[in-house]
Amino acid sequence: MTKPIKTRTRYWVEFYYTGLLFSETEIHERRKPRAAIKLPERAYGYRTYQTREEIRNGTRLCSGRLKESPMHFRGRVLTLADVKREYPSEAILISNMEINGCGKVVMVNGATYPVGKNWVQIQ
Repeated sequence: MTKPIKTRTRYWVEFYYTGLLFSETEIHERRKPRAAIKLPERAYGYRTYQTREEIRNGTRLCSGRLKESPMHFRGRVLTLADVKREYPSEAILISNMEINGCGKVVMVNGATYPVGKNWVQIQ
């Protein structure tokens, strides 16, 4: 006899921190998906997403990320012109922005990251 399939939706928040070469992340399950998100002190951003979980005959199956939110970030947004004017000695950053067609970067804790599509700046 087949056991009934149990399904549930799980809600997650992924916090982003400045790393040595790349961003570091920390993921937490959210108990109340509509509750306000408090950004941890050292984090510069977050995104939320859902997953679906099914249990069939004792086997747990998990989906990938569903309904991923835009990246919400705090930091200073700089255009290429801003970087050239305010940080003229940052030749590698300027060159990378020009070569990769990166119109904006966000400066956070002394690090810079390209601003992605649909990113949302928070205070």
